[in-house]
Amino acid sequence: MDNSPGMMIQGLRAQPVIGSTDVNVMWEKPEESQSSSIYKVMRREVGAEGAKWTTVMQEKDIFTAVVSRLKPFTRYEFRVQVLGIVTGLGPMSEPVVAMTNPAAPGDPPTNVRVSSVTTDSITITWDPPTHTHSPLTSYHLFFDQEEQDDYVEAILTANTFSYTALYLFPNTEYRFQIYASTAAGDGPHSELLICSTRPSVAIATSSSSPSSSNCRSGCSSLHSLQKLTTMGRGGRKKQHLEHEEGVDAPRVNPFKLPTLDPALFIASPHDFDRNLFTVRKDILSMVVPCNECNTVVKALNGLLLNAPKLSPVAKRKEGDDPTTRTILLSPLKDVEELKESICKALDKKVVELETYTVSVDYDYWSADEILKAGLPQEFNEVTTSFEAVGHLAHMNLRDHQLPYKHFIGQVILDKNKHLKTVVNKLSNIDTTYRFFQMELIAGEDNFMCETKENGCVFQFDFSKVYWNSRLHTEHKRIINVVADKKKSGLNAMLLDMMAGVGPFSLPLAKRGISSYANDLNPLSYEAMVKNIAVNKIKKRVKPFNMDARDFVKFVTQNVIEEAKSTLSASNRKFPMYTDVTMNLPASSITFLDVFIGLFKDDTDRLLPLPEIHCHCFTNHDDMENDVVARVEEAMKGKIDKPFSFRVVRNVSPHKHMVCISFILPKAVAYNTIKDTSGKRNSTENGNSEDDSSSSPPKKPFTTTTV
Repeated sequence: MDNSPGMMIQGLRAQPVIGSTDVNVMWEKPEESQSSSIYKVMRREVGAEGAKWTTVMQEKDIFTAVVSRLKPFTRYEFRVQVLGIVTGLGPMSEPVVAMTNPAAPGDPPTNVRVSSVTTDSITITWDPPTHTHSPLTSYHLFFDQEEQDDYVEAILTANTFSYTALYLFPNTEYRFQIYASTAAGDGPHSELLICSTRPSVAIATSSSSPSSSNCRSGCSSLHSLQKLTTMGRGGRKKQHLEHEEGVDAPRVNPFKLPTLDPALFIASPHDFDRNLFTVRKDILSMVVPCNECNTVVKALNGLLLNAPKLSPVAKRKEGDDPTTRTILLSPLKDVEELKESICKALDKKVVELETYTVSVDYDYWSADEILKAGLPQEFNEVTTSFEAVGHLAHMNLRDHQLPYKHFIGQVILDKNKHLKTVVNKLSNIDTTYRFFQMELIAGEDNFMCETKENGCVFQFDFSKVYWNSRLHTEHKRIINVVADKKKSGLNAMLLDMMAGVGPFSLPLAKRGISSYANDLNPLSYEAMVKNIAVNKIKKRVKPFNMDARDFVKFVTQNVIEEAKSTLSASNRKFPMYTDVTMNLPASSITFLDVFIGLFKDDTDRLLPLPEIHCHCFTNHDDMENDVVARVEEAMKGKIDKPFSFRVVRNVSPHKHMVCISFILPKAVAYNTIKDTSGKRNSTENGNSEDDSSSSPPKKPFTTTTV
């Protein structure tokens, strides 16, 4: 009999799918089933207080179901029940358990603050993100001086909640930013925290708390710290100050790398001898019983070894008494002064000191320290900054560094365990397809990258498409601008003229906002189509592979034609867009002429005009007026106020990437601009009445209809 009481679902199994919130539940059709049946799928969170079974799907003749909207990195139970159309409800299956995939943190580390400031160091403290979505694997902290070109990145363990930036310049302002990572990816950056080191002259203060220094937090980040500093070599002089009230004594690392012969490092990546970076130093020490260690360490505060990454408490050498420990003392103090201070602190008449050899090897040193020791001394700075794209690090080495490129690349690879490939940029960005030539300088020859940004997975060949991780914050800002329109009740939609692999369009689709996304590069288009499928947003993104002008004309003409038709809004394939992104900074402004007369066929003025977000470069002192003038010249019309202008990042000391956002002027959209003779101009830039924007593209193009 069909679905008899003793019959149960067979072969029930569940496994997570791409993403972090979905699980695929599968089962076999009961052998005894002779007619159609309805299958009810239920889920329950494992271990959650008060968790109840919830029906998530109930459909006819299905044998697989994707259960969505689950919590990342969480265990769930699933079970299935058969409802026979003839025989009624069958028994409940035994539950199966599956865990959703981990996700990147949902927010940045919290309560990021300055906890200590000296003349040459700043200590930053933070708390974990509120929503980690899975176990944290690391923290990434950046700091820089605003006017410098490079930055320092510290990769810290997940159980680290403070970091001290050392060897800073006195009376200098530094910027800090941090994000957390999980196995699934990186979380958002914290807001900028800005703080100044103390002046080198003693200041009469009663405390060394951060409130007495120039600290500012909660600053909105213009970009995700594009220029962070690596301390320059050569002219860098450390301040040596006597400890005075109100001024903390600086930490001085007693271990110093010797200057090495640069000729040793002009070779292939793996050929240099890492033993060259081993340093040994004899340090005074004293032996104490294990049970007295904590007491002695507290009593000798200020007299102990104070070196980065090293504990002042060391295990005894092999063969020594295992119930004792070695306390390492400061090598910066005079021996007799040290003995006198220890006797006083421990209330003893005599103390016995011995020599202990401390050895630090290649793993101890930072990339910056290793490169300073190995590269020629006449190099005024060392480049350790890079753009990380998944497993790949992209560097931009200067000409004088190229003979040592493999050494530099291998050090970066060694010191960043999440990296597998290091490349160096060889040329400027290709103006047509927006990618640059690169060379492998260390690691695997693998340019296929996967990275996560703003809730989406992006997969692409980094050598063939354009991607810039440093624009993460700008991407998020534009996404929020469009999303806020939806929150206010508008039917928000994006027209992405130079979409690349989709950093604007795909995250918007995750928020329920549709877009037309175009890129001229066929490989960018292919990657975008793939990423649309990977992120399961096919219904919300229409990808195109066209010239940007042809794309705008094609979409807009269809929008106008449907607006004039009797089609209901729900049946339109081309709804009106509210925003336009033009993220091709080198030439975006030159494409603005496509908007001249673009809406002239909308004779009844049925459509609202979009807001245009145009990214471009400027090297002018008066950046805003320079960009406004160039935009108005390209469109042959004035921008209506108010408009917004924003500096995105400083590309170089005299080159800035900016974004100007404005509503498309009516005079431009409907081509009612008057020339100097007072007549209407309908032939600007070759757009005559015969050259209608409704004409199909003259060259072949690719478009995917979803």
